[in-house]
Amino acid sequence: MKFSRSKPGFPLSFAIHAGLLLAAVFLFAEVKKFEETQEMIPVEVMTESTLNALTQGEKTAPETKPGPRIDKVAPETHTQPLPPLAEAKKDAPTPPPPQLRP
Repeated sequence: MKFSRSKPGFPLSFAIHAGLLLAAVFLFAEVKKFEETQEMIPVEVMTESTLNALTQGEKTAPETKPGPRIDKVAPETHTQPLPPLAEAKKDAPTPPPPQLRP
């Protein structure tokens, strides 16, 4: 491929892209690392009596009644098939194109 002053597209683009790639490699080669931090996890201390009180629940709460089951499957209903569609007219001429208003 010859370099032409009237059409410098490919060689010029190649040179610019290569220069940008080399500049990026050298400029970003030494990036400072982030400082390692310890992850903080909130912790609460509970006594054994507090844990027992939480797991037993309320003694004065009203008793709940079981509600309707929602995992039942609806009974299968048989429906009649739809009546067949009316047959379209096969030899109907195409409508004329709409007339444009002047």
